[in-house]
Amino acid sequence: MSRSESNKKYWQSPAGLLEKEKRRIQFTQNNPSRLPKVQEKQRQGQLRAWKTEARHKKRNAYNQTDAGKRRNAQFGEQAKTRLTEPMHNSKIRAKLVKALNTPECRAKKRKNTLALWKDPEYAKKVCGAKYICPNKAELNLLSYLPVGWEFVGDGKLVISGKMPDFVNRENKQVIEMFGDYWHSEKFTHQSCEVHEAQRIQLFKDNGWKTLIIWERELSDPTSLVEKLHSFLKV
Repeated sequence: MSRSESNKKYWQSPAGLLEKEKRRIQFTQNNPSRLPKVQEKQRQGQLRAWKTEARHKKRNAYNQTDAGKRRNAQFGEQAKTRLTEPMHNSKIRAKLVKALNTPECRAKKRKNTLALWKDPEYAKKVCGAKYICPNKAELNLLSYLPVGWEFVGDGKLVISGKMPDFVNRENKQVIEMFGDYWHSEKFTHQSCEVHEAQRIQLFKDNGWKTLIIWERELSDPTSLVEKLHSFLKV
């Protein structure tokens, strides 16, 4: 009798069948995916996938027919009509505003924006397309600054994701022109004092001394000159 025939005879004997059952039980215990409950769950998932695939095939076949094309065209017109309704748009807008103004969403957006602004090429591209640099207030402030100061608010210099407005590279000094509207609490979501302190600390961490000038201070040239003089002689 050959070895293969001997093995076959053994596994068909009562002793061989008992050994086979022991091995099956041991394999099932060591491999959770072989448990009956797990196998049933996998089978149900596979059935759902087959049903979904069959449904998609049936729907795609129907969409190719004349009736399917008419139905899709009708739904498209209804969607366009609904989207142009003021009430529908206002509801969508309200939901978007509520979702985008959550603290988590604002923090995520701020993190992503800071990462982008650290790239000088991105800063130049955005400023060139979106802003007129320098603006009227910045030109007014520039007229008070002595030789050695330059305007870099157009993206020429980016420090930790922020673009200072005016710098003196030799003395490592920065002057920021804060607009009353764009740097208000409405847009920064923090008080003016906190906003100023954060910007000053950010530039300080990079070795720059900073002075903040608010747009409203331009209306008082005497106080403005005194403030600039105190900062420049430091």
